[in-house]
Amino acid sequence: SGERPAQQCNFVRGLLPVLAEGSTRVANWDTTDEILSSALETAQSKRYCHKGDSVVVLHRIGASSMIKVIDIK
Repeated sequence: SGERPAQQCNFVRGLLPVLAEGSTRVANWDTTDEILSSALETAQSKRYCHKGDSVVVLHRIGASSMIKVIDIK
């Protein structure tokens, strides 16, 4: 939902947050799949995750929240 909560998760919980482009202000044409794909591409390019890893994704648009476990292929 923003940079501040992502920073707090990193500090307090030991998580490695990746803010996807559009995650703070989602346009009407952005879909959940597009946002998740962008975040995973960013994480892979920064070598935070690799093929065969499982990633827990937390995603929120407006009042809707989603948690997903995704296997990196």
